Amino acid sequence: MPTINRRVLSNLIELIKPYISESVVSLDNWRIRRGKYDGEGKFTVYPGEEDFKVGSGWHGGYDDAAWFSCECDVPVCSQGEKLYFNMNFGGETIIRFDGEIIGSVSSKLHNGWVCRENIPLPEKYEGKHIKIEAESGICCGGFCDDAMAGAKETYYDAVSSGILRVNKLCEDYYYKVRTLFDSVELIYDKVIAERIYRAVDESVHVLRFDFTREDFLDSVKPAFDVLNKHLGELPDYHPGKVIMCGHSHIDVAWLWTVKESERKAVRTFANTLELMDEYPEYKFAQSQAVLYDMVKKYAPDIFSRIKEKVKSGQWEVMGNAWVEADTNIASGESLIRQLLYGREFFVREFGIDSDTYWLPDCFGFTWALPQIIKKSGMKNFITAKLCANDTNAFPHSMFKWRSHSGDDVTAYFTRVSYQGEYDVGRVFECRNGNKQSSIADISFGMFGYGDGGSGSTTDMLERAEALKNIPGVPETVNSSAHEFFDEIGKKADEFPVYDGELYFENHRGTFTSQAFVKKTTGAVSLHLETRRYCHPPPSSWGKAIMTVQSLNGCGKYCL
Repeated sequence: MPTINRRVLSNLIELIKPYISESVVSLDNWRIRRGKYDGEGKFTVYPGEEDFKVGSGWHGGYDDAAWFSCECDVPVCSQGEKLYFNMNFGGETIIRFDGEIIGSVSSKLHNGWVCRENIPLPEKYEGKHIKIEAESGICCGGFCDDAMAGAKETYYDAVSSGILRVNKLCEDYYYKVRTLFDSVELIYDKVIAERIYRAVDESVHVLRFDFTREDFLDSVKPAFDVLNKHLGELPDYHPGKVIMCGHSHIDVAWLWTVKESERKAVRTFANTLELMDEYPEYKFAQSQAVLYDMVKKYAPDIFSRIKEKVKSGQWEVMGNAWVEADTNIASGESLIRQLLYGREFFVREFGIDSDTYWLPDCFGFTWALPQIIKKSGMKNFITAKLCANDTNAFPHSMFKWRSHSGDDVTAYFTRVSYQGEYDVGRVFECRNGNKQSSIADISFGMFGYGDGGSGSTTDMLERAEALKNIPGVPETVNSSAHEFFDEIGKKADEFPVYDGELYFENHRGTFTSQAFVKKTTGAVSLHLETRRYCHPPPSSWGKAIMTVQSLNGCGKYCL
């Protein structure tokens, strides 16, 4: 008999989750040291080390650091299993096994932003005795409100830590039925939607919830077989295509110090690399040369691995900008130097010259920007910020953005946030938001979390796999912005033309707040340009070279 109440079926699906993993190593006893991050990869470590147990707590403020350490024996997996390292001690944490970074975790405890407590455990550690070190800092964004009210520190409880063993078939089944169920209300063709609901309903009722764990896991394959049989009878219909790209937007200076961004970049990039090893199809795009420069200086082992992933095509170097900058009150000279310094770095380090100006989070865009983009040798522009307009919806998704000079670029405005999940709801949101789908029925979206959220998660990538070949759902692939613009570029001559400023109807007042910082930055920028034009004559070029290098260093800092 079919399940009439859809909430009942949804709850049954959620009952699968406890069977996916089980704890095989409990890490309750740790040692803790404390210190402070001084920047440039250096720490001040305070004397003394104490015992620390799960269930107790720790505290910290801006730029503080806490190191948790313990040792354990890693079990060996059987066929069809994998291991996750689990840790939720609050804040943002980078994890090292025997001194090697294997990823990062974060927590929603005490106003934290993103919960990421499980990371894949590399297979090479199975069967070994290892030393684990967790380097933690606070979630600065979550602490900001308390700090503005006068607080100097925040407090976190250590909730859990250990090693989990995952049944891969059960995990795959959960994500498939969860994704299918969630698609039912979104699919345009209601006949297909109802047949998918029936397939999920019949499949889930094969599961043996009321027996032992072993009995339940033995029932997963028969349930999967029933599901696949029903899906195989449905038409291979996919309305449109959605390219999703992993991304982690990091504000270099916002609710934290610039030096904290160094730690955020290392955590994010390390996590991304480990996910790429675990999921070879995972594609990720990252902009802002300054973040790469930080990681190169302070985590060279991570930087060398990034180079390998760039060569393999998994990691897309994007944007050519030194920093994703404001384009409204910054001078034209400043915007051009963003691209000059960023491109110089990317070409030198990666041999990459991006053709897309990547600026998902900016409070409006000057009318001069297409000219700057075009004359800097680039041809595309992408943003997401205009989706937060508070009054008027921007009319286009794909368009030719024309400058006052007549220069134009191919532009795409994705109507979903530049950070978030990769699930069926987001795929439909991307497709439904494409106002030019009658010209090019291909859309683009980003997934992952920034500002300490460390990018994408295993959950997102498992859902990405589950989204493949679902009838009635847009075809979706995890791919690159380069592929997307190559696809829509074939139809660019048919796009509407927008000739003007991209005004952002929100966050008003940001250009007048913190006026001292803006005034000083403008004054320094003007002074640097004056110094450049007052360059010494050829007779003192040897000395001038040092002067130019110093000016460029100051210029990057000012940007």
